[in-house]
Amino acid sequence: MKKFILIYSGKSGMGSTEEEIKMITQKWNEWFSSLGANLVDGGFPFMPNPKMTNGKEEMESKSELTGYSIVKAENYAKAMEMAMSCPVNQTGQMVNVFEEQPM
Repeated sequence: MKKFILIYSGKSGMGSTEEEIKMITQKWNEWFSSLGANLVDGGFPFMPNPKMTNGKEEMESKSELTGYSIVKAENYAKAMEMAMSCPVNQTGQMVNVFEEQPM
């Protein structure tokens, strides 16, 4: 089995209300469960990068990286299948799949 890193990008899809956050968290937990032993590391969401505007720091995450997960799969096609079922696809974000390069 090979390892693949799923990199999430786009506007954060974690929701803004407590109810939305709870619902999205549930979807993530269901997705993690569906991966079973193929889930190596569920990863973490990333905080938006601060940027300076008129001397004030603002948080922005329009097209920035928003998180990652690591999975095991037989090949790239199987890793893409896992990525396509990821909850970020329901929030307008993107998933990029990279195969780990052993060193």
